Amino acid sequence: MAEVKSSDTFLGYSDVEWAKIQRAREDWPPEVDWVVIRAELEQAGRDFWLMRRRRLRRPDKAEHERLRQLIKQLRNLDIAFPILGQQLKARLESALRFMTAWDELLQVWASKHFSRRSDAHRELLHQRVRQLWTGPLRGKLAAGTDATGEQRTGPFVRFFTAATEPILGPEALGPGGIRKMVRREHDRLRYHAEFWAGRRYSDPAPTESHVIYDHWSNYL
Repeated sequence: MAEVKSSDTFLGYSDVEWAKIQRAREDWPPEVDWVVIRAELEQAGRDFWLMRRRRLRRPDKAEHERLRQLIKQLRNLDIAFPILGQQLKARLESALRFMTAWDELLQVWASKHFSRRSDAHRELLHQRVRQLWTGPLRGKLAAGTDATGEQRTGPFVRFFTAATEPILGPEALGPGGIRKMVRREHDRLRYHAEFWAGRRYSDPAPTESHVIYDHWSNYL
């Protein structure tokens, strides 16, 4: 299992890094509260590294399997202990809930959401940066090209790069990756609009990513 290096972390932007973020665009909305925006971005970066360190320090497969065996034994206490089983279950209920939560979390970390080049924590960071851009910063989610059609430019590309590079380092998306991300997000929003066109709903079914982020917000 990979160890977390002491340098693999993020506490906040330097003055130079923050100035680069603010230079990403010239026509910022006049009502922008930069203190709040900086706090939100820096918290997103700290949250990412907190979740990353937790995942990298997770139990290995052998320990996970022993945990699952222990959970199975606790669930079968009334079989192993016909007289004391129910009392033991009541006493150990909180421990069983804790172990079950760990079992489910370890399954998430071993899932497709964290396999190969996928990283749900990194995707969550990207999402938080995008939401700040399209929300309080009232920016347009777009990634343009120059006259040659090669260089990806524009305020969002500059902002996203300046906001995420200090957090992710070499894992940060390049201009081409940002353009692909923008395209995927537009496709997702278009599909969502088409799917719900003409429908009335108050609480739509959660997506797979919503289930992961919402259910495990205290653990991921």
